[in-house]
Amino acid sequence: MDPDIVVMIKPFVAMPEFEPEVIKKASKAAYGLCCWVRAMEAYDRVAKVVAPKKAKLAEAEADFTELMIGLTEKRAKLKEVEDKLAALNAKLSEMMAKKVQLEFDVDLCGKKLVRAEKLIGGLGGEKERWKQVALNLGKDYINLTGDVLLCSGYIAYLGAFTLPFREEVLTEWVALCEGKGIPCTNAFKLITVLGEPVQIRGWTIDGLPNDSFSIDNAIVMSKARRWPLIIDPQGQVGNDG
Repeated sequence: MDPDIVVMIKPFVAMPEFEPEVIKKASKAAYGLCCWVRAMEAYDRVAKVVAPKKAKLAEAEADFTELMIGLTEKRAKLKEVEDKLAALNAKLSEMMAKKVQLEFDVDLCGKKLVRAEKLIGGLGGEKERWKQVALNLGKDYINLTGDVLLCSGYIAYLGAFTLPFREEVLTEWVALCEGKGIPCTNAFKLITVLGEPVQIRGWTIDGLPNDSFSIDNAIVMSKARRWPLIIDPQGQVGNDG
């Protein structure tokens, strides 16, 4: 309201005779006018108190809105930073796992290298032995024909004779092979050509005497297609079987 009008009506509002209930007794029309005047004056008075507060509220709401906008932006940036941090943590975990795996692989490779060096050293020490084995195998391959021929004759004919006689006959057979140009081992032994170490070991475990005569007899029995005649190594003359 206009301040001049407010000043003019204030004395009337303050008058006891201007109370609505008092005026109502005199005139209903004046009663309505009195109520309207007092209401307008009260509204003006309250409005002057509330208006600054509303202005401050609006200002505060504007500041709050601005702050919320800034807060939203900050939260978005914080979320972006948190996402980057999570990605970096995941990458770090992956790298740590790779580091652990690489350390394990390095340790394993180191152990393998140590074992390989030991193996190479051991094989290096076996070099000469393998050369000798290869040389012996070459000689055995050359003498294979004659040795197999002597083995066949031993199995077929010598099972029924004593050890001295077997050796005597073998000496003659070796000489005949040499005379006929058939290569064979000079110091021929049946066990050397047909003997199988694992099988012989099993025989001795089962009770076979561990002498060359008994082992030769066992080889004859295992290789012969027919029941052989053999000499008991204890000096008794054997029979079929």
